[in-house]
Amino acid sequence: MFLQEFLNQIRLQEPNYHPQEVTLESFIVPSSESGKSSDINPSTRLRISAFYSAVAAIIEKRTGHITETFVNIANQKLSSALVFCGGVLVVYDIIKKAEDFGFESRENLAWEGERLIQNALAKAGHYLDFSQEINPSFQQN
Repeated sequence: MFLQEFLNQIRLQEPNYHPQEVTLESFIVPSSESGKSSDINPSTRLRISAFYSAVAAIIEKRTGHITETFVNIANQKLSSALVFCGGVLVVYDIIKKAEDFGFESRENLAWEGERLIQNALAKAGHYLDFSQEINPSFQQN
């Protein structure tokens, strides 16, 4: 589920990608390739933005509350990502090396996305009234 939403966000944010060209493998970054550059290239910016937008989209679908995503990407500085749900800050991530942002595998990508989503839902549950029955198709199996 998270991986499909991640691909949807890439397609939404980058109109130059053709649906047939967008695969998860193009967004997997082995650790052997990280750290080779101090500049943040456009594909890395897209990867970061799409990741947090996918997290926010699933949170919105599961809670029924509008989400907002803010990503600050800085060269050679700390970058950050914020996701608000119904006005409540539910995700706050510091990205230490944005130029190295990536995941070793599809499983790692999915696990990290789901981890953020579950933590965000727990936080949102403390402050917002939402039913897990809002959209049963997005519930965890």
